[in-house]
Amino acid sequence: MPIDVSLIRAIEEGGILDEVKKWQVARITNNNNDSARDKPSESTNDENTKARVQEFMLSIHGTEKNKRLLLREVTATRTRINRLQKCIAPKRKNGKKEIDSSSQPSSTELDSARDEIRQLKSLLPSISDKLELISTLLDEQLVQLGNVLDTTCFPIKLDLDDFNKKRGMSVVRDLGYSISDPLFCIGGCEPMILPDISAISENVGGGVTDINDNNAKSKGKYVLTYIGCEILTSLMRYGRQYLSSKIMQNVSFVTLPESLAIPRSLAHAIFGCSKQLLQSDETRGDNSACRFCNVSHCQAPSYIGVALMNQNKSFSDRMLPSMHLIQTSARSEQTRFAHQLERIDMLALTVSNTIISRELQDDIASAMLSFYASLLSNTQESKQKIALVTSSKESPLRVRIVKASDLDFNECRRVVVEGFLPSKGVHIELAHVSNSTDYISRHFKIKCGGSNAHNVEYVHMLHGTMLQESAIDWMLENNIANDDDQYQGIMIPAVLGQLFEFPKMAGTVWLPFIRNLLKGKAGKVKVNEVKSVPNPIICDADNMPVEGTLKTANEKKNMAHSTMQANYPIMNIQEARAEALCNPYDFLPLFK
Repeated sequence: MPIDVSLIRAIEEGGILDEVKKWQVARITNNNNDSARDKPSESTNDENTKARVQEFMLSIHGTEKNKRLLLREVTATRTRINRLQKCIAPKRKNGKKEIDSSSQPSSTELDSARDEIRQLKSLLPSISDKLELISTLLDEQLVQLGNVLDTTCFPIKLDLDDFNKKRGMSVVRDLGYSISDPLFCIGGCEPMILPDISAISENVGGGVTDINDNNAKSKGKYVLTYIGCEILTSLMRYGRQYLSSKIMQNVSFVTLPESLAIPRSLAHAIFGCSKQLLQSDETRGDNSACRFCNVSHCQAPSYIGVALMNQNKSFSDRMLPSMHLIQTSARSEQTRFAHQLERIDMLALTVSNTIISRELQDDIASAMLSFYASLLSNTQESKQKIALVTSSKESPLRVRIVKASDLDFNECRRVVVEGFLPSKGVHIELAHVSNSTDYISRHFKIKCGGSNAHNVEYVHMLHGTMLQESAIDWMLENNIANDDDQYQGIMIPAVLGQLFEFPKMAGTVWLPFIRNLLKGKAGKVKVNEVKSVPNPIICDADNMPVEGTLKTANEKKNMAHSTMQANYPIMNIQEARAEALCNPYDFLPLFK
């Protein structure tokens, strides 16, 4: 059962039925009171929703009460049968029968007891069948209830006001259309035209499929180049190191696919079913049915795979909290790239306490917020003549608590870290962490605390996404920097520059645009190559430009050639063959 059944009882029975009603109403009604006041139709719909929730909750409460009564009846029947069987059975002492005529029941009493046992045993199967049916009905009703709600505000520990001003960033009215795709402008990705294989005929033979060229359409995708791969790889490495060191010590890394195929029954048990509470709302139409009801299988996110790994396990309090960082990849259909991109998800387990799980959720969100803040370069500390520029005064980061009507049924509270894109003037989601309490762990039987069967507690589960593709565009757009000659470029922060494989860097890196984007009147985008590209500026740990920075392409080529000759002297074919046969692992760099 997803939600604790004791919560839907009345107050005198130890439950909080009225609070559960408020939570369900908040999940499916319009939370904007001003709009509901201005539009009477929306207010009427909200009243109808409240009445429908009230009716549904009373139905569940009645089902749960009937189950308790039947369970007590079954227990009392079995207890009565056991007592009668002890009365008619002869007493034993040391394995031998004791014959005591004074304590033995009469034959009439024995016959009466046997008749009563026979009658109770005949009634027990029917009562058990009713109990099984009503238990199944209660489970079906419980999955249609959302999780408890936690409306506690998020304590922001990082001052986000005037964040750009603290970074030494100046506001420029128009930076051009190039800032809409800075990764492409620095040469980090290149366009690639892929055929859309939408019309496929039967196999021609030999495993080859015939494609109808007349119906096949081309679609544009991008592929990462060398510098793009360096930025993405260093970003992912830095993300894993930062998040694993700042949140908690008990962190494990797993690699899983982006989604797992699960049956519909499991999806309803761990994600809930919204069909019952939404089906009578006329404003929602036929689309109000649960997204899992009409399919036999559905795709579950990667953290469900980690939950399956911990199924039927029991954790002591000293083993919690624990966290799993999940390395997965986003499918190319969901991105603008022709290949998959790495993504970092997470799943954390903690004790069965809402206050403790909320504090852990806030700590994870604070760590994610400080992580993204560290990706923003700061010219106040830089000693190079580079100016950070932006086209908006909006703060690049903000934290938001998702309202109840936008939460999934298994979520209690969701904290979202959002970033501002100056090119589009909108906020996008960078990361989020959700608290599901024991909604999911109840189904997977992931327990915590002691082994007392009468007081079973289930772990609280937190899950979310920490790093994804949107972080690349956000980081580059908020690190636009011009040099003294007003050449546009990107300032890569030192935390990423230190992780570049080649060349090795210690401080910030300024990469100039090698091409500019221009948008015409018809909406077509034109690419202009920069004729005289300035040199990248590489700084040391003190943010001072490295002396002897190469100025021309020929000097770079000559230095690379001399470095290769110094490390790997040119050999003739006999020497190379002898070297390969002697130590093949040292021979491999010759082919890089």
